[in-house]
Amino acid sequence: DWSSWLPKETIPTLEHGGFYSVQPASNFRIISLNVNYCSKLNFWIFLNETDPAGELQWLVDELQDAEDNGQKVHIIGHIPPNKGCLEAWSANYEKVINRYESTISAQIFGHTHKTHMSVFSNQSRAVSVLYTGPSATPLHNLNPAFRVYEVDGAYNASSFAILDYTDYIMNLTEANLSPDQPPKWRKEYSARSSYGLPSLFPSDWADFIARCKRNDSLVQLYYNYRMHSHVTTPCDASCRSSLICEMEQSRADSPCLGRIPGFVEDVLC
Repeated sequence: DWSSWLPKETIPTLEHGGFYSVQPASNFRIISLNVNYCSKLNFWIFLNETDPAGELQWLVDELQDAEDNGQKVHIIGHIPPNKGCLEAWSANYEKVINRYESTISAQIFGHTHKTHMSVFSNQSRAVSVLYTGPSATPLHNLNPAFRVYEVDGAYNASSFAILDYTDYIMNLTEANLSPDQPPKWRKEYSARSSYGLPSLFPSDWADFIARCKRNDSLVQLYYNYRMHSHVTTPCDASCRSSLICEMEQSRADSPCLGRIPGFVEDVLC
């Protein structure tokens, strides 16, 4: 029974395809995608790789309605559309993000159990950022973690942009040494202060990527947080190349991925 969680207006699209849209404020909309319709592990969608269940068309309609009504939008889902998705679906999703860059304030996904971000661009400039948050499970030999996003508040002219985020981790090794004690969660890092970002605009992340290309220490810091402060394999030259590629990846058919330690698990978890 989802009636206490979601309004009845979401029932038609939930019953049709498991996706929905809600409006917590008059100028703010949250669109939740069912990204199983792009998953490479969902063999049924090979019958229609372009837009199973018409979800992308529905997404466009929702974004157009939001644009017409001056609303900002957060897109949420499980599998990041630029990773682990079929190429045709992912390419069309990228086009949608580029078209509605002024309406979409955030893209927030999960699935990989690791923390990373990717900048979407339109060939000339950065237009959006996709955030992949951490997992509370220790799959892939990670410390359990969770994230808190700081978002521009609910007021008439709000951008609903992500202002900052903070990750919290539990040191699993320490917890296992004291099984009778409650787990201790601690702050791992905040994006702006740890990465020296003036804000979290797409242009700021694009500048961060440029700095990573010149500064190996910054890459290693990012990689450590990506692995929830439990690095078992150093990020060598090949890893660094794939890591930067991942930061710039806005669609699933990027040819330079696959060399990050644990990357296969990123896709198949």
